[in-house]
Amino acid sequence: MDVVFREWMVETAERYCSAAELLSREKNLSRQAQINAALSIEILLKSYLAVTDLHEGEVFETYEAKLGHDLIELADKIPSEIRRYLEIGDSIEGAPTTRTRRYIDTYRNTFYEDRYIYETLRDRTRHNEVKKRTVYSPEFIKVARRLIDKTILLYIDMGSDDLWINSQKPE
Repeated sequence: MDVVFREWMVETAERYCSAAELLSREKNLSRQAQINAALSIEILLKSYLAVTDLHEGEVFETYEAKLGHDLIELADKIPSEIRRYLEIGDSIEGAPTTRTRRYIDTYRNTFYEDRYIYETLRDRTRHNEVKKRTVYSPEFIKVARRLIDKTILLYIDMGSDDLWINSQKPE
């Protein structure tokens, strides 16, 4: 499996996931938890696609990673071997083939659609119809955690020498 380490992006994704887990325990913050989980997954998926822009090999390395917010589109850009490892899989005739992919598909636009809950959500592909928002799912946060843990294990197994990555080995 060919993976370029993007440890800082994985660490950032993990922080948003941790925030999601904390927020999910508080009353009336489930939507904010879900948005943080979606952002966590987005950053993690982008870590597999990112190209170094500035400061390569330095602490504050930056990336050209403006790839959108649709989680399924991001997942589909990742090499199939990595998708299989992450248990994202593919879709067959539009139907998700794994549980992880089903959650990613259901909440694929959460970051884009649910950040500004007070705005009417319009479906620009269907003559400006008002769309229904997705409901909260604690399982989506668990998906974010599993993807991060699997990525950390992959990095460790492939020899990452990053101190943060190596301090995060999941049990």
